[in-house]
Amino acid sequence: MMASLPGRERTEEEFGKLFAQAGLRLSPVIHTPAALSITEAVAA
Repeated sequence: MMASLPGRERTEEEFGKLFAQAGLRLSPVIHTPAALSITEAVAA
């Protein structure tokens, strides 16, 4: 996916800061058996 779209990997801390700038907060991250995790933002 990142090969076809501009993007980057982020840590949970980086997502938290990014979401806070948008008026959101990071909900618990769901780690999966795959190399990807599910990241959810909710209204702050």
